[in-house]
Amino acid sequence: MALRALLDSVPSDYLKSHTPPSADEIREHPSERMTADQGHLLTGATAVIQHHTDLMQGFHLPVFDGDAVIFNAVPGQDGPYSGLWTPFVTGSVQMYDIRCAHGDMYLPEPADEICRVLRQHREEGGV
Repeated sequence: MALRALLDSVPSDYLKSHTPPSADEIREHPSERMTADQGHLLTGATAVIQHHTDLMQGFHLPVFDGDAVIFNAVPGQDGPYSGLWTPFVTGSVQMYDIRCAHGDMYLPEPADEICRVLRQHREEGGV
């Protein structure tokens, strides 16, 4: 059976039910990690995120035929999202908490933990 791995995410329908962030709200997070001479990157990134937010309004998430593994960035999550994914997955939905911020999931320690879980699923025949 196929496997979908999701990194600290919610279905698009959940996001559509909330007010989209303003350009200032979008700029706020990455600006904390950028230097002053990277302002042009921030402007471009903000435009891309705003465009994706607009596109999402017309997107309908298809049902995935397989299992899903959700990796939640903890602390800082708004709540467990496994129930939100259940209507969009024909198989099981399993959650794993990763002790890091959302934006740090790519770092070596969290990425290693994510890979260990995925490797375990593959070895058990889940992938």
